[in-house]
Amino acid sequence: METLSASVALPPSRRLGALEHFFWLADQNRPTHFAMVAEIAGVTSLDQWRRAIDTVRDMHSILRSSIEVNADGLPFFQPLQKPVNALRIVEEADWRWELEVTRELQSSFARSTAPLVRFVLERRESMATLIVVAHHAVADGMSVVYLIREILDALTKQPVRRATLSEPLETRLGDRLASLPKDYSVDSERIPQRKQVNLRPVDGPPPKVQTHALGRTFLAQLIRRAHGERVTIHAVLGAAFSLASRNMEGASDAMPIQLFSPVSMRPEFVRDGEAIGVFLAAVITSLKSGDSTFWRLAREFTEILREERAPERLLRSVGGLEAAIASNPPAFAIADLMTNSFNWDILLSNLGDLSIPTNYGALTLRAIWGPSVSLGLDREQAIGVATLGNILRLVHTSYKPLEGLLDEAVRILTDALVESSAD
Repeated sequence: METLSASVALPPSRRLGALEHFFWLADQNRPTHFAMVAEIAGVTSLDQWRRAIDTVRDMHSILRSSIEVNADGLPFFQPLQKPVNALRIVEEADWRWELEVTRELQSSFARSTAPLVRFVLERRESMATLIVVAHHAVADGMSVVYLIREILDALTKQPVRRATLSEPLETRLGDRLASLPKDYSVDSERIPQRKQVNLRPVDGPPPKVQTHALGRTFLAQLIRRAHGERVTIHAVLGAAFSLASRNMEGASDAMPIQLFSPVSMRPEFVRDGEAIGVFLAAVITSLKSGDSTFWRLAREFTEILREERAPERLLRSVGGLEAAIASNPPAFAIADLMTNSFNWDILLSNLGDLSIPTNYGALTLRAIWGPSVSLGLDREQAIGVATLGNILRLVHTSYKPLEGLLDEAVRILTDALVESSAD
């Protein structure tokens, strides 16, 4: 790949925000980068892909930045004039992107060497698969969705925009964070019951990546039923995977299942909502199935999420992280924080119904899968969800997978369609 054109001026460096700083530290304990996969139908050439990725990299300085540390030990993004090659081409007869993502998740980023976003391309006569792998200090899942769209625009010579180094979330929230009380304590009743958790072994087995797609007819039925029950699709999925996890673990109905739902701050708080960056807050919920029906459990989850996603609660979540990072803690302190405070069984990262085009000239975006991610917990089951073209796609990523978790969750969803109402 050609290096960045000398005509593109370098923007100034900037300090990492609190969430970026957190992911930078967490990644030093266990890799926390993630992958998204796009399947594209149509005839393309390798040169077209190289030029398109070069064009988009020129647009976003974050794609050609490293993370350096200043004299005070504080990390900052440093845009580089000539970052190393970001595109890798694979040519294997029996290639599956799930196995390639597994390899990519095991391959750490060199933080002091740009780029912190890399691309893997597998191309055949009339089909291409693009894997985008990003350090979590640089991007969230929706950022990668927008990058995929921009690459396809560039591939088909559509107009593309130039962006500067994005401001961190905390800077964007500025006055709203400053107006919050400085006591970030939360109601103890809202803190899920703690379980013993550990970081996954450094020298353990590789992750396993498995997939399943809910087709148009099934998804339409599920959406209609969810509307009738006054619950969200996210809550429907949360209930299904909670019950599936409990069934497969053989856990008691009284044992709560903990779910971690990353919540996008873009709709409420980010003015240029398609910026490349990390704009997330965390919601951890505890669900007890007990003798609840599926739809009653989904309604309970919907109500919890509605309360936890209230703007003030999301702001307090961001403010609490900012306060924790303000002292510039070492990486091992973040490891302690994760094992003491992060106790989820399931990470449910739902990007929702993706509002990007599927047609790009002679090319068609057939599918987007992901995010495929792990935040480093030993028995974590990560479920990435993305809906495109009225098909909901699920990706299960885990270093210690509950085998058959996707199948069990789909079985539960199928049964739920004929289950009696929660009322």
